[in-house]
Amino acid sequence: MTEQSQEQQAFSIQKMVEDAKTVLLSPKKYFTSMPLKGGLGEPIIKALIYGTIAGIFRFLWSILNVSVATGGIFSGHAIGIMALIWSIIGAVIGLFIGAVIILIISAICSGSTDFEANVRVSADMMILLPVGAIFGFLGGISFLSVVIRLAINLYGLWMLYNALNESLKANPKTSKIVTLVLAGLLVLFLFIGLGTKKAVHSLTKDPEKTAEKIVRQLGGDEAAKTVKEAYKTAKQEDINAVVILGKPDGDRVKNPEISDITEAINSLKSEDEFVILNRGKNFLQVAKSGEGYLLQYKDGSGFFESKNTDFAPEIIIATFNTYLIGGTGWGVWKQQFEWKPAEH
Repeated sequence: MTEQSQEQQAFSIQKMVEDAKTVLLSPKKYFTSMPLKGGLGEPIIKALIYGTIAGIFRFLWSILNVSVATGGIFSGHAIGIMALIWSIIGAVIGLFIGAVIILIISAICSGSTDFEANVRVSADMMILLPVGAIFGFLGGISFLSVVIRLAINLYGLWMLYNALNESLKANPKTSKIVTLVLAGLLVLFLFIGLGTKKAVHSLTKDPEKTAEKIVRQLGGDEAAKTVKEAYKTAKQEDINAVVILGKPDGDRVKNPEISDITEAINSLKSEDEFVILNRGKNFLQVAKSGEGYLLQYKDGSGFFESKNTDFAPEIIIATFNTYLIGGTGWGVWKQQFEWKPAEH
C-alpha cells in the first residue's frame, strides 16, 4: 500500500511538470483534456510550487540589488526573504481569488460554475507567475517592462479563452467577446504604464466610448454592442454602494480593501468573535465554529446560514471578497454552498 502511494505521488509530480509544459506551450491541447475533478489538493500544490518558484526569482533579484517589477520595493536580504514568503502566501490566496474571477467570467459566458473546475483552471494559469518573475529584473526599464507584462497578460487571456471553451464548456461566441474586451482594457493599461499623459487623458476622458471603440476594432460591431450594454447594466446597479467591514476588535472600515478583509478573518480566535460586511441593509458575516467557520448572510430573500462549517480560511476570504465586489458574482458564488434559514 505504501509503495503504491509513493508511486502515485512520484507519478503525479512528474505529471505536474508535464502539465506545466503543455499548458504553457499548448493551452488548447491541455484544456481539452484537463481533469475537472480530483480534489483541491493538486491545485493548491501547484499554486504553492509556482508561487515558490516566482518568489525565488524575486528573492534573487532583491539580493542582487536588481530592480524588480514592483519598482525596487524588495531591496535587502531581509525584505527579499519576505518577498519569497509573501509570494507563496499570495499564490494560495490568489488561487482562490482567481477562481472566483474565472467562475464569474465562465457564468457570464454560460460555462461551468463548478467551483473545483474553476480552481483547477486558476491553478494551471498560475504557471505565468514564475514566467513573469523571471523578467523581474526589467523593472527599471520602463518601456520594455510594460511591453513584456502586456505580452504575458495577453497570453494569459489566450489561455483563459481556451480554458473557457475547452474545459468549462462556455459559449465560444460570448467567451471571444469577453476575451476581446479584456484585451482592449490591457491595451488601455499599456498607455497608462508608459506614462503617456496626453494619450491617457484622451483615452480616459470617456471610458465607455473608449472601450467601445477598442472592442469594435478588435471584435466588430456586435462586440462593441455587448460592451455598451454592459456599461448600461453597470450604471443601473449601485456598484459604488458603501460597504462597511466590522472587525473582531470592534473597528469599522469603510469600503475596505482585500488586505483588510484577510487580516480581519485571520484574526478570528474564538466563537464569540465575528467579521461582518454590511452593504446597506444586507450583510455577510462569519464566526469561528470548532475548527471551521460558520457563514451567515442576509438579503431581501431572508436570513440564512451555511449548513456546513468545514471551510478553510482561504474559502472564507474568497467568499468575502466576492461579496465585496458585488454584482452578479455574489449570486453565482453563494450557490456553491448549502444554506438553511438562520435564527435571528
